[in-house]
Amino acid sequence: MVTYFLALLLALVQESKAPSVLSVTSLGASSDGTRSAATTDAFRRAFANNSKGDIIVPPGTYLIDNSDGPLRINNFGGQLTFQEAAQLVFTDNTKGGLEFVGGSDAIITGLRATYVTPPTVRKSPNEEIKFSGTVNTVLTDTVIRDSPAAGILFYDSINPSVTNAKVFNSLADGLNFSNCQNARVTNLLTDSTGDDGLAFVNYASFPNLTGGLAENVVVANSKARGIAVAGQSNVTVNGFQIQNTSSSGVLVAQDTASNTRIPANVFIENGTISNAGTLAPLVGNQYGIEFNSQESATFTNIAVLKPGNNGLSGTAPNGSVVVSNVSVNSPSQGLGFLFYQTRDVQITDSTAQNTPSYGFLSLKSTQVLVTGLTITNAGGTDPLKRAVWFEDASVILASSIHIVSAAGMANVIGCHTSAGYSASSGSVKTINFHMSGGGRPFSVENGCPAVNFTP
Repeated sequence: MVTYFLALLLALVQESKAPSVLSVTSLGASSDGTRSAATTDAFRRAFANNSKGDIIVPPGTYLIDNSDGPLRINNFGGQLTFQEAAQLVFTDNTKGGLEFVGGSDAIITGLRATYVTPPTVRKSPNEEIKFSGTVNTVLTDTVIRDSPAAGILFYDSINPSVTNAKVFNSLADGLNFSNCQNARVTNLLTDSTGDDGLAFVNYASFPNLTGGLAENVVVANSKARGIAVAGQSNVTVNGFQIQNTSSSGVLVAQDTASNTRIPANVFIENGTISNAGTLAPLVGNQYGIEFNSQESATFTNIAVLKPGNNGLSGTAPNGSVVVSNVSVNSPSQGLGFLFYQTRDVQITDSTAQNTPSYGFLSLKSTQVLVTGLTITNAGGTDPLKRAVWFEDASVILASSIHIVSAAGMANVIGCHTSAGYSASSGSVKTINFHMSGGGRPFSVENGCPAVNFTP
C-alpha cells in the first residue's frame, strides 16, 4: 500500500512539472507596443517558467527593453510560436535583441523582430537574434529587420536549421553560421545587408565544427559578398540567386585577416550571379566567383552576368578548384577565367564572352585540365588579343577549345614559360576557331616546346 501511494505521489509531481502552454500576455506582456519594462519581464518569466513547454506570442507589437543588452534565454528547449502579426520591437538599436544560450530541440516559429528606430552605425557583435551553444534548434518563418550587426547568427551550435527566413537592412551579415556543425538553411532571402548575405565561417580559435547546406538562397544588395564560405568545410550551396554586391558574388576562402581555418569540400552549384562587385561603395575584389587558399572547391552550373571584374578568379597554391558548366558574360573589366598559382585546375564545358581582357588565363598553376571551353569575343581592350593563354604551368592537358572572334577581338591561343620555371608539358588539341565580321586570322603563339598544339 505504501509503495502504491509513493508511486501515485511521484506521478502527480511529474505531471505538475510537465511542459505546458503559456501565453506571454497572461504574464503581463502588452501587445500594443507600450510598457516595455512589464513586457520584457513577462517574456523573461515565460522562458524561465516554461523552458521545455510551449510559449505563445499572440498578435500584436511587443516592446522589449534591451538597453542593458539582449534578452538572454538560457537552455530553452520548448516551442516558441509567434502568431500571425506578432512582432518584437527592441528599444535600443545599439544592442542585440534576443540571445538563446544552450538548450536543445527548441522550435521557434514566426519570429518577427525590428527596432524602434533603424541603426545607422554597425555595432558588432550585437546581433539582433543570436544562438550560442544550442543543439537541434529549428527556426522557421522568420523576418528580421534593421539589425545593428548580423540579423541572425548561430555560433558553436550543432544541427541548427533555418527555413523560410528573411533578413532586411542588417548592418552586418544577413545570416551567419560560425563554427557550427551541420548547419542548414532552406529558403533564405536577404536584402540590403551591411556585410555578406549568407556566411558559413570557421574561426581557427574556436571549435572546429563543420558541415553546412544552403538551398534556395536569394541575396540582393549586399555591401560585401553575396555568399561567403570562409574557413568552413563540407559545405554545399545548391540553388541561389545573387544580385548587386559590393564585393565578389561568391567567395570560398581562408580569411587570414579573420584567422579562419582552410575550407575543404565546398560545393557551389546551380545559381546565377548578376552585377557582382558593382554596388557602391566597392570593397575587396569585384569578381563573380572568388576562391582563395582553399583545399578544394567545386563550382557547377553557374551563370555570372556583368561582374565588376573577373568572372571567376582566384589562387590556391596548395588546393584544387573544379569548374563545370560555368558561364561568364560581359564583365566590366578583367578576364573571364583566371587561375593564379593554383595547384590543380579542372574546367569543363564552360564559356566566357565579351570580356575586356583574356577569356581564359592560367598563370603559374601546377596542373591544368581543360575540356570543353568556349571563348567568344574576348580581349576587347587587350592589345595582346589573347583568347586562351597558359603561362608557367607544369602540366597542360586541354581539348575541345572553341574560339569565336569578331573584328577587333582576341584571336590568339598560346603558352609561355618564364625564366626560372620548369618547361610546361602536355597538349592542347581539338581547337576550333571561327572568325566573323572581319576578325583577325587565328594565331597560335607557343613558347612551350613540350606542349603540342593541334587543331
